[in-house]
Amino acid sequence: MSKETLISYLNKQLHSEYQAMHTYMYHAATLQNEELAAALREFCREEQNHAIMLMDLIEHMGGVPEASCEVNVDQEDDILSSLVMSIAEEDSAVQMYTMIRDLMETPAQRTIIESTIAEEKRHHAVLQDLLAKAKKQMF
Repeated sequence: MSKETLISYLNKQLHSEYQAMHTYMYHAATLQNEELAAALREFCREEQNHAIMLMDLIEHMGGVPEASCEVNVDQEDDILSSLVMSIAEEDSAVQMYTMIRDLMETPAQRTIIESTIAEEKRHHAVLQDLLAKAKKQMF
């Protein structure tokens, strides 16, 4: 695979991190559930760190991080729908990062991506727990 193709994958994932940051930030500010809002604020900070890591990798590989992208935040008031959507997005991030990891050239780069995969998997698990709690409270 060419370096340019890998950089395009990294930029695609960078866009996903921008999306996740904005989504988590919006829901953290608008939800009444403080436990969920606190988790989403933490996730927002972690997604920002992922974006910075991706920008560093892109620049290190001789590419240019794409700083502008269209971000669409689902302003869904239904907490269950928001959690289900976030879980699906975390699954997608794990899949994309796994593919990227397998394409990275150096062990150091793969290690960086591995730590990001672990964080995305933790987000998924926490969101699953919060979804289960939200369902119990609603029913």
